[in-house]
Amino acid sequence: PGYDLAGVVEAVGPEASEFSVGDRVFGWNGGTAAQLVAVRDRQIVKVPDGVDTPTAASMAMAGFTALQGVRDHGKVGAGDRVLVLGASGGVGQFVVQIAKSIGAHVTGVCGSHNVETVRRIGADTVVDYSTTDVYGLDDSFDVVIHVGGQYPLKRIRKVMADDGVLVLIGSDEGGKLLGPARFLLGQVMRSWFTSQSVAQFTARESKTDLEELAGLLARGGLAVAVERTAPLADLGKEIDYLREGHARGKVVIEVGS
Repeated sequence: PGYDLAGVVEAVGPEASEFSVGDRVFGWNGGTAAQLVAVRDRQIVKVPDGVDTPTAASMAMAGFTALQGVRDHGKVGAGDRVLVLGASGGVGQFVVQIAKSIGAHVTGVCGSHNVETVRRIGADTVVDYSTTDVYGLDDSFDVVIHVGGQYPLKRIRKVMADDGVLVLIGSDEGGKLLGPARFLLGQVMRSWFTSQSVAQFTARESKTDLEELAGLLARGGLAVAVERTAPLADLGKEIDYLREGHARGKVVIEVGS
């Protein structure tokens, strides 16, 4: 298991490298639940000064997904009205902050226990779905970013602008055969019959995007909610905790001193 990573360069191979022993780095790799991991230069960048290791270790996959969803598929621009469904999750929190860094007006939707978290990371408006009808919001959003969860497209359309864009990032809904893919395919097919568009994608690993995320970290444009850290011996227990769906931030596994 494992994907995101952060640590210190212990050794450099015989080929030329932009890194030196002792550099603090973060990035991605398979099998990161280990004290020593071999990675290529294209998989890591330096941790900005002032950023701690747990924060850096929480960035790569969720960061790629949020950045590509906002920039490449939502094409969010300054002044756009953006609705984030699932704003309190690992990807959703990055979506809120990246959209804000571009200059969008962001409305985040979450449960009551996460309202303050979403407000703290910069959402202009926070909607508690347990007390407010999301589909009755008096706004026409230019971009709706749906992060997981189960929000029917036909109802989301009611709060979208006529030429609005819906970006789908995962889903909890689907049939037994195709799972979430069935739900996502159905939403995209429905978009063929309206001026509103639907985009669904799989995030790609990118050194360039990793550098952009590092720049946002360095400028204070990204905050990461790390709920807790745990030793490698507790990995199984922490994975079970995340599966329960009650985490309010990132869980970071420490595999060495």
